[in-house]
Amino acid sequence: MRKFLLILIFFSVRGFAQQIDSTGSTTADSLFSPVSDSLTASDSVLTRPGDIDTVINASSSDSLVFVINDKEMYLYGKSEIQYRQTDLTAANIRVDFETGGVEAEGVPTDTAGKFLGTPVLKDKGESYEGFRMRFNFKSQRGFIASAQTENEGAYYTGSKIKKVDKNTYFIKDGIYTTCDKKDPDYYFYSPKMKVVQKEQVMAEWIWLYVGDVPLPVPLPFAVFPLQSGRRSGIIPPVFGDDAQYGKYFARFGYFWAISDYMDWNMTGDYYTRGSYRVNSRFRYAERYNFTGTLQGDYSDLISGLPTDQERSERIDWRLKWSHNQSFTPTMRLDANLEFTSGNYLSRNVTDFNELLRNEIVSNATLSKTWDESGNSLSASYTRRQVLQTGDINETLPSLTFTKAQDYPFRGKGIGEQKWYELFGYSYTGQFENDRNKTGGNLNIRGGFNHQISAGLSPKIGYLSIAPSVRYQERWYNKRIVYETGTSPVTGNDTTFINNKHEINFVRTFGLGVTASTKFYGIFPVNSFGINAVRHTVNPS
Repeated sequence: MRKFLLILIFFSVRGFAQQIDSTGSTTADSLFSPVSDSLTASDSVLTRPGDIDTVINASSSDSLVFVINDKEMYLYGKSEIQYRQTDLTAANIRVDFETGGVEAEGVPTDTAGKFLGTPVLKDKGESYEGFRMRFNFKSQRGFIASAQTENEGAYYTGSKIKKVDKNTYFIKDGIYTTCDKKDPDYYFYSPKMKVVQKEQVMAEWIWLYVGDVPLPVPLPFAVFPLQSGRRSGIIPPVFGDDAQYGKYFARFGYFWAISDYMDWNMTGDYYTRGSYRVNSRFRYAERYNFTGTLQGDYSDLISGLPTDQERSERIDWRLKWSHNQSFTPTMRLDANLEFTSGNYLSRNVTDFNELLRNEIVSNATLSKTWDESGNSLSASYTRRQVLQTGDINETLPSLTFTKAQDYPFRGKGIGEQKWYELFGYSYTGQFENDRNKTGGNLNIRGGFNHQISAGLSPKIGYLSIAPSVRYQERWYNKRIVYETGTSPVTGNDTTFINNKHEINFVRTFGLGVTASTKFYGIFPVNSFGINAVRHTVNPS
């Protein structure tokens, strides 16, 4: 292998370029002037001459020829040149030091249409391939025939690729895909495509191909993001075969990064035997204020062929909403709600933990506290759905108010308190409306629960006396009535349980007093380094 370090050549070319600059003239880029099949209107671009301002390393396995008068270099056989962050390998390479242009191509083989040593250009982390390539170090423009390239997991190819500046490419007969196979399972085709490096791919009249078969209707225009991180764009599909529903085209959709505070995506599945599924998810968040997710799923699954006697169709759905928000430091909302059809989890999810679920539990709570008084108020909703039986138990709503312990006779002075100033009371009130659906029958019951507790805690001598009284009152909108009669089925005497719609009250009283004291004792030990053991006795 011959290697040549072009340090002396660099100095001679630098001096030549400086002579052109001193005249103030411009030179056409000869690499692009004759190219008439590019995607832009004109391939001839006037550029200001610049210098090749660093060392070019060149190597070849066959020969390296430098024409001094023309300031050109030819490399033959497994050739490679390196300039800054650009590396080019090909079977044959030609370098024009006056214009900064490079031409590279592969050599044909005995097999028709096959080439060996086709050019591969690596520039700033991107890789480009084609059987013929032209590139200019100064203008950073180039032309590639039958090219392909990769950018962070996205692959795009075309019959011709033209680089018009350091970040922009035009592609003729472009193909874009995220499948890394040599023959991709799916891809998007467009006769005109534009690529902005590390930003996006833009194309018009796009056809989606699945297994080299195009879908019947094209998209008039589309933009595919190439940036890393959170960006809007198409979600690539997956393909497979299901024994029950047929071949499928799944998880194909679009992700929309609406703003820094919300995004939305929608995906769909399609099975060749007529089944389909649609999933949608909307997320929103504002730091320190609220976060939430709203998700909806719908499926229409058909099992069996149209001629099968056991052919069945089932529609399932699920709606989920989670939301957490702090309105103020003392007011907060937390919700985690889920509603599903009976067989949704068994037919539409693959997560093992979800498949093991026997019930769906939902809850939502809005709570408020008052720091000065210590009082609190909460409103909640709970729902429990048993998947196997379809029974639903829910409480809508449940309201609870709690008044913290209050001492109405306590003064604001400092010092020993009177016995009546130690009197305190607290209150808890709760309203519930229960809805129970069992076996298709709906039963609704509601009621109030009031509970008041009051007590004193004076100290008499060495005793602490604590009398207390408790009062509880429940209000019901129904009461259960047991009636004896003759069964119309068996003819025997039996007891019937009926609900009678009327307001009823149940009251409970409680009265008590406790006395307690505390004294201490010292048990001398004086052994093993222990002087004494102190013990406490607290009888009540």
